[in-house]
Amino acid sequence: MHNTIIETERLFLREFEKSDCNELYEIKNDKIVQEYSPVFLSWLHSPEKLADYLEEKRNSISLPSRLDCIYAICLKESGKIIGAIELYYYCRGNHISWHMNSEYACLGYASEASSAITDYVITVLEIDCICATMDIDNIASFRTAEKSGFEFVGKKDDYRGKNGELFYFLKHKENIGKIHYINITNPVINQNNEINIDIPIGFCIEVEELYI
Repeated sequence: MHNTIIETERLFLREFEKSDCNELYEIKNDKIVQEYSPVFLSWLHSPEKLADYLEEKRNSISLPSRLDCIYAICLKESGKIIGAIELYYYCRGNHISWHMNSEYACLGYASEASSAITDYVITVLEIDCICATMDIDNIASFRTAEKSGFEFVGKKDDYRGKNGELFYFLKHKENIGKIHYINITNPVINQNNEINIDIPIGFCIEVEELYI
């Protein structure tokens, strides 16, 4: 298992290689991925462009506090790539997204992979809080977040949602002490489309309507 990052009962997660471009292109264009996550790698319109992207990603250096990576979700038995896990920094927070080949959806693979990688990121990389968002119609992804240890926080307006809204989840360290919750119902938005409020590392947000 080359470049393996994490192993679970049925899966292993590894870095994508340039030669995986066709498998990732298939996942990116899966009908369910396109329905609920159309912005996922949307600027890469061919396997060749994906290959270049994966090569650049492998050679890039990211700050420890700002996640920027994408991993292949692979079956242990065969090594087949069945999905992708993306970790990225967006709007002053670290986020995760999972994208599965629909043939392997709703079998617990996404939550198995997501739970393992987020536990690793929180305990080993010492990232205090990870966000997950999904379309409000994507019930399967909602359940994946719950099974992965995320707490449902609320919903927010977001152009990435099919209906202009996304569900918002957080997963944080269990040992950071008392979590301070900030209620945001009508936050001020700055010109960079960010919430104009300072939220220290390790703090979580309790949201009724969160606009980013």
